[in-house]
Amino acid sequence: MKICMIDDDDLLRDAIVTGLRAKGFDVVGACNGVEGLALIAAVDARIAIVDIFMPEMDGLEVIADIHTTMPHVRTIVISGGGRLDGGFYLHAARDLGAYAVLAKPIDIDRLGEMLRHTVNYAA
Repeated sequence: MKICMIDDDDLLRDAIVTGLRAKGFDVVGACNGVEGLALIAAVDARIAIVDIFMPEMDGLEVIADIHTTMPHVRTIVISGGGRLDGGFYLHAARDLGAYAVLAKPIDIDRLGEMLRHTVNYAA
């Protein structure tokens, strides 16, 4: 099952993609929401890991678009916070339909377990 990792932080995105591939997941990466939505459709991804704060289109907009146009795609939202408490944005993501949320810094083992559960749910 294809997974799309969407985050504008190149180092973090590449580290997560590499770490998840090492755990056996089929992952592609996108640097912003616009690119991510196109990539999800192009590769028929079933799970999207989405950062909240990105240029072009923020994560909340991405989640809303996914749930409107691709309701079969499960979203896991990640966030480091921002100017307000990070929990606020993660809660907002859940309200928009995110399957799961995870605060940064990302524990790759925890994310892997979250993905395994999501894959089992989506299958």
